Amino acid sequence: MRLQVKLLAIVATLSILPGLGLGVAAYLELRQQAIDRLVHEARTVSQQVARHVASRMEAAEANARLFADAYIVERYMLTADQIERYQLILPALLDLFATYQRTYPEFVEFRIVLPDGTVDARLIDGDASMALSDDQVVREIGGPTEYGYQPHSVVVRDNAGQPRLLSIRPISLQDQRVSPLTAPIVLRGYLVATVDLRFIETLLTDARIGRDGHLLLVGTDHQVLFDEEATGWQMDADLANRLRAAAVSGDPISADHHGIATVMGSELPRSDLMLVWAMPEAEFELAAKRLAAVVAAVIAVTILATCGLFYWALRRMVLSPVASLMDAVGAISRGRLQIDVPVKTRDEMGALARAFEAMGSDLHHSQEQLRTRSSELEVARDRAEDANRAKSQFLATMSHEIRTPINGVLGMAELLGGTDLTDQQRSFLVSIQMSGEALLHVVNDILDVSKIESGSLHIEYEAFDLRSLMAGVDEMMRPQAVKKGLHYASEVAPEIAETVVGDIHRLRQVLLNLLGNAVKFTPSGRITVRASLISEDDHRMRILFEVEDTGIGVHPSKKASIFQAFTQADGTFTRRFGGAGLGLAICHRLVTLMGGEIGVDDSPSQGSRFWFTLPLAKTSASSHPAAAPSTAIAVPQPEVAAAGWSSGARVLVVDDDTISQEICVLMLEGLGCTVDAASSGRAALLKTAERQYDLVLLDCSMPDLDGFETVRRLRQREQKGATARTPVIASTANAFEDDRHRCLEAGMDDYLRKPFGAAELRIMLKKWTGDRPSGRPEDAIQSARG
Repeated sequence: MRLQVKLLAIVATLSILPGLGLGVAAYLELRQQAIDRLVHEARTVSQQVARHVASRMEAAEANARLFADAYIVERYMLTADQIERYQLILPALLDLFATYQRTYPEFVEFRIVLPDGTVDARLIDGDASMALSDDQVVREIGGPTEYGYQPHSVVVRDNAGQPRLLSIRPISLQDQRVSPLTAPIVLRGYLVATVDLRFIETLLTDARIGRDGHLLLVGTDHQVLFDEEATGWQMDADLANRLRAAAVSGDPISADHHGIATVMGSELPRSDLMLVWAMPEAEFELAAKRLAAVVAAVIAVTILATCGLFYWALRRMVLSPVASLMDAVGAISRGRLQIDVPVKTRDEMGALARAFEAMGSDLHHSQEQLRTRSSELEVARDRAEDANRAKSQFLATMSHEIRTPINGVLGMAELLGGTDLTDQQRSFLVSIQMSGEALLHVVNDILDVSKIESGSLHIEYEAFDLRSLMAGVDEMMRPQAVKKGLHYASEVAPEIAETVVGDIHRLRQVLLNLLGNAVKFTPSGRITVRASLISEDDHRMRILFEVEDTGIGVHPSKKASIFQAFTQADGTFTRRFGGAGLGLAICHRLVTLMGGEIGVDDSPSQGSRFWFTLPLAKTSASSHPAAAPSTAIAVPQPEVAAAGWSSGARVLVVDDDTISQEICVLMLEGLGCTVDAASSGRAALLKTAERQYDLVLLDCSMPDLDGFETVRRLRQREQKGATARTPVIASTANAFEDDRHRCLEAGMDDYLRKPFGAAELRIMLKKWTGDRPSGRPEDAIQSARG
């Protein structure tokens, strides 16, 4: 039997909806009856209080009318003789008011006000501080323009905040002594009688409706009067208007005002006062709850019994299987995947239990496979990390091991070039030098790719002159193009600012690489390099650099992969041009690191057009005085490289490689230096202790005591005052940027990377033994090949 059918049968048999519906219907009916009873009671009580208040107010108004119509009032208003009026008639008038007051104690004040607003006579009973001011009484009269000559009543508050009823009676008289028949009736003034309304407070206090219901008296300003729980309320105008409408219809209204849930208004006749019946919502529900409690008890017993039976059936058919499934889920979550669920029914619960068992078995199998795969991945990761470390170590070692013999080859070739050679020998020598330079270029490209992939290459920003940079590039590339018979042109847009901020060295490297390819792959024709402005704002320019040639071009199928490492435009035809296919890959990654884009298009005429864009910050040359030296090209300066220049300095060469040591000694001696040599760090420390040198050229990689430890011990000895400070230049075949920083941090003053030639040695000699700088290691500028 299906589980759904079981549940439907249980719900149909043991449904509790009829009992709940009966209970709700009984509650609503009882609540409505309670509301009707309380409304009827409130209407009866409020009507009784309203009739009593109305009768008292009508009596007060009638007395005020009789008093206003009294003969002595008429005589007082018509007497023109001031002496007679104030000395004879006024005392009698006040005595008459006192008589009225003793008869009707609710009269507390009496005033006669002239038509011009002057209070002519008054009698105030009780504390004067609780009386109404003359100005307030005059304001409330209103005058003929508002009420005409009709009597009216106004509820106001005295100085103590107590409500008072002003009964205002116009005194309109005909002076019959002047013209008994034709004299017009003239407004002579107003009689204002103030009635104390505190008798209403007693009525309100005594009137009770239900348990918590009570009556409120609301004045014309919508403020509640005489209510000990609600004094100070200020009803909003919308609620007051709803109350007045309900007072006419006699129906209660609901509101949420200071805790009042249900209210009903009843206007008092002959005034703007209104009686309001206020009662919390809970009062209406109280009576219903008392009777509903009995009904609820019966329904509760029925529901409990039904729920007990329903729970027993549900537990047997649903809850127990579900509990078994939950135990199975818990076991799976704890890693015990091979489980047996004790649910053997043939309904959905049984099918679910069997599915859980199958799922656990599948998870166990997958977990075993995952463990095996994780172990394999960990082994592969360790191998990859080892391979990466081995790669870095291999590159560093190969850089050192390759540059050291290259230094010997190029150094000896340079020394050999200074001897007498035949033309054929000099031709052989040029071939040796070109091959060595080509090999060095390939090594540098491989190291650049490695540094980019490892993330150790960083972009450095400085101010430089873009036009000077382009001129320096032209100076290096134009001779190569002219030697090959090519026309070379360089263009810089005039709107480009002279001084910009970027990485001058990497920008020069990209331009030289693209121009070198253009020269190499262009048999004849022309080469053009351009710099133009794409866009700019207040802080930044975006510049387009183009290198256009009339060479062999790039096949369309190769454009997508030409910027990948070890890729050439054509793997067969262009092999005659040589190269490792790393230059464009390095350009692409350098441009990307600098925030630009690079690409290749067909030239409008013939050949190819390589382009790249770079964002360069704008700055003024005056705000960066140190920017100018950054544009210098890494070639020997004329005053240093002159053939007749001689140093005369005493130099110590420390190198464990015999050939490198011999080359360096011969070059320095050729520059006029007195040279000593040492093959180890310990020998160098002994020689520097015995003699003061002008310069020490120190190899970093030596057995026993390397260059870093040697310079540290030398600086420690100098700090103790044993010897004067000696400039130390690192001479190393290690080519990574970290090697330069490591040398400077160890205490060396400059960095000379192998292989180097006599021209670079001249620069170092001139720099450190000629015009010697103040010389802090951290201020050392980079070497010419840096």
